[in-house]
Amino acid sequence: MIGSASHLLWGFVLAILIVVVGDMFSEEIRTRLERLPHRLIDLSGLLVTAHLREEMVDEWHAELDFVLRRTNGRPLTRLWRGTRYALSILGIVPNLEWGEVERIRRVDLRLSPTRAPRDCGRLLDNPK
Repeated sequence: MIGSASHLLWGFVLAILIVVVGDMFSEEIRTRLERLPHRLIDLSGLLVTAHLREEMVDEWHAELDFVLRRTNGRPLTRLWRGTRYALSILGIVPNLEWGEVERIRRVDLRLSPTRAPRDCGRLLDNPK
């Protein structure tokens, strides 16, 4: 009788430990995935010339925060929209030069934030 109670107690402690450790792993993965779009923006900043880097990266982070704010805490939507936006920025960075930055700034601000990077890319590909 005493042996079975001891086994039951150890089984209960082990089950709680598994749940707690599993939750910790889940939280760690969730936190890293939430940071992914911001790290991609930081990576894009490394590809920009030094004299533009801080200004452009700050602007991109602000735009990314705006895009993410509209997800209302839905983690998969937040990851999808944020990563899509950050990858679109990463795609236009190699085309940036001093004159092209000014054209990007004149993009119509009424565009949705998820369309703006695509439109900026089109602007760079087809300058007027």
